Amino acid sequence: MRMSSKVQLGRIIKKAREDAELSQQQLADEIGKHVSYISRIERGKEDNPTREVLRNIAKLLNVKAEDLLGL
Repeated sequence: MRMSSKVQLGRIIKKAREDAELSQQQLADEIGKHVSYISRIERGKEDNPTREVLRNIAKLLNVKAEDLLGL
């Protein structure tokens, strides 16, 4: 995943999380990941989050996985 794509993905996830009124910790707990992992995704520092993780995030935030990828 290119840097600009990772940053864009992170921004989309952060906005969706904030719109859902969830903290990074709450999101991390719900998908079974550490809060630092969520932070890295939102900052565009995490290389290639898995499809499963993206699907879980999308489901929890009530958005389509395609929306997270900007498709």
